Amino acid sequence: MDDRRRIAVIGLADGPEAEAGASILACLDSRRHARIGVCCDANESGAMRPDVLDRSLIVPPLEDPGFAQTLAEAVAAEGLSVLLPGSARAAVALATARESLAATGVGLANLRRSALEACAAGELVRTARRAGVAAAPSWLLPDAPALASFSEVLHWPILLIGAQGGLRQAGDAWEALRAHEALIAEGPRVRACAFDPQAVWEVALVLDPSGAAVCGAAVRVLASDDRRRPWMAVTVDDRALVRTAARFSRGAGLVGPVHLLFTREGGVACLVDARAGFPLWVEVALAGGPNPVECAVTQALGEALEARADFPCTPPGVLFSQTAEDHAVATDAD
Repeated sequence: MDDRRRIAVIGLADGPEAEAGASILACLDSRRHARIGVCCDANESGAMRPDVLDRSLIVPPLEDPGFAQTLAEAVAAEGLSVLLPGSARAAVALATARESLAATGVGLANLRRSALEACAAGELVRTARRAGVAAAPSWLLPDAPALASFSEVLHWPILLIGAQGGLRQAGDAWEALRAHEALIAEGPRVRACAFDPQAVWEVALVLDPSGAAVCGAAVRVLASDDRRRPWMAVTVDDRALVRTAARFSRGAGLVGPVHLLFTREGGVACLVDARAGFPLWVEVALAGGPNPVECAVTQALGEALEARADFPCTPPGVLFSQTAEDHAVATDAD
């Protein structure tokens, strides 16, 4: 009899649409957990990472009215112990359905819809200001922009951020128009943001119900695609950056797993984006330090984790490289 806890990750996009779902499953100890992938889209299968899946389930798309009910039925039928988001969109869907899913008794990652809204396109800068954190220069685009809408952009590329967290990098006004066309499908209020593509960092945290961090990791992004998904990154020892991320997250009321995108201006870390869930590079945690996925599972099961000012982080010098598979390699780099 298999007495392992059944941990389900919602969302298994891979290939060109890759999200973190399969990497999250890879961070679970298969000796203690049965790893369940929940596919929410016709393009999802987890087929590129079959070694991290014990079983896969299919539910309606995240935006479908039947998503929450079907997932609740799967919880009962499959005996699922914990649900974790495999993407930022899945985090929003789980936060929205939290009340109905909690009624099943399943463990849920700590996610608050109100806090996620504070990080949305139109609110992020104001939220950062209230938390005392610098934000990269940004502006809201009209719902139907023209080439002239980008006439005052002094430095390219820019980053466009959709209402549901979609990201697109644009190298000129024509690319910006095409990026906006793709993102406006998520809803109005697409935000454009100035940033230096050669100076990009990401921070991942797991926050307790009070908003205090229990573990973290920071990477410098070395290469990414036009959706700002890191294909190569290396962990760094930057306590100031991690503390800045924790200060913003607490000020925004975020809880559970979160990750944040930063650039630098004049040596100052400037927030570009913040969202719930785990980063694509979460597997760097397997090289040492705390495992954020296991921490999130512990929290979802109602068990307390110690939060302290010097919370542990993944050690520096771990290289993440994503090709057909994800790889995390220890290096001697700072």
